[in-house]
Amino acid sequence: MDKEIIKKSSVLINEGCSIINRLFLVCAMSESDELKEFLDDLEIESWRSILPSISETTLDRYDDNKAELLYDKGIHGLLAECHYNVMDDFDFHENGSFRSCGNTCSFMSFIVYAENLNELMDKVLAKDKELFNLQIEEARIKQGIKVNS
Repeated sequence: MDKEIIKKSSVLINEGCSIINRLFLVCAMSESDELKEFLDDLEIESWRSILPSISETTLDRYDDNKAELLYDKGIHGLLAECHYNVMDDFDFHENGSFRSCGNTCSFMSFIVYAENLNELMDKVLAKDKELFNLQIEEARIKQGIKVNS
């Protein structure tokens, strides 16, 4: 396996708050039962993380075979359902920088599409960091904390 992918996996496991729950290889119009169920359950917002300009009308046209939609739109790669562990009990240093937090044991899902495993790991790590930083900022606001430079 590619050393860069192993390194990114290690970062996600040891420093991240997300896991890749399910991973699908999208490569043809046919679909497995598990992929069919997964695609059927996706909300329009999740579809837009795969195909940003998709309309509900287009999605409805492919109601019977959403894998065909992916094929028709040139989506051939990896589709990952990820779970981000929601954090709470944020604690900050006196200067406002992050110190620690706790795990709520609940999660929010997000979808990532990439054409290869290296790109997938980059996108999962970026989304994980984005969600974590968002939670940090929300906690600072809630606690009335400002960061001192």
